[in-house]
Amino acid sequence: MQNEVRTAPQMVREYKIGNTTYVVKSHSRPDATEDAVSKVKRLIRNDLRKKYCKQIEKGSRQLPAARYN
Repeated sequence: MQNEVRTAPQMVREYKIGNTTYVVKSHSRPDATEDAVSKVKRLIRNDLRKKYCKQIEKGSRQLPAARYN
């Protein structure tokens, strides 16, 4: 078929916490430019950068308590 849409395979994981089993399903776009780990790291860095900028505006130059590499 010419109009066939390609999708990345779905990933399914099971996590058991106590007596509860969680089934987590995830998928990604085939044309994604970054993986999930890179995206989460980028989001955390951006959040920390915003918090640091707000602290500088208030006059404090201390780094936020948590630092992520």
